[in-house]
Amino acid sequence: MNRAFTLLEMLFVISIALILGLAISNFGADIFKQNYRFNRQLVADNEAKLALTRITAELRRAQPASTGAYPIEGASSTGIIFYSDLNNDGARERLRYFVSGNSFRRGVIAPTGQPYVYNSANESLSTAITDLGTSTPIIFTYYDSSYDGTASSTALVEPVEIKNIRLIKIELLHLASQVMLRNLKDNL
Repeated sequence: MNRAFTLLEMLFVISIALILGLAISNFGADIFKQNYRFNRQLVADNEAKLALTRITAELRRAQPASTGAYPIEGASSTGIIFYSDLNNDGARERLRYFVSGNSFRRGVIAPTGQPYVYNSANESLSTAITDLGTSTPIIFTYYDSSYDGTASSTALVEPVEIKNIRLIKIELLHLASQVMLRNLKDNL
């Protein structure tokens, strides 16, 4: 007597194999998606650390512009414009950090001519952080000389009176730093 699989048995085996194959492929896809999200988070964290280190160092050295303008040109919760000598050549570059879409960008303008001018057409733009996440970030918080380091310290409200700024808190993703503007200290 010949023993063979019936059509019903074959369909049953094929359906079980199909269900197992779909389960394994979904599991594999989930692993790849999780790995992608984890890698993106690591990249974002690294970008935030580098950007925070850079902007903190540049803000600490903020000085009056080569044109004689005040060290800070503009300040909002999502951007700041200030002057700092990046390459120690005596001429202060105009730096602009700002949110653009879902990224955090940096613009630099070197002064040109005699007398010096800052031509916005010469701005060199780069991306400091490519993905800030889904919410609209408040990156910069400004304080005057009454800041005492406690939670009860009141931040300056927008529009910020630039000449009152003495301390800037910077928050990028889950990292934070604060900068006392060395050249604007009035508590000496």
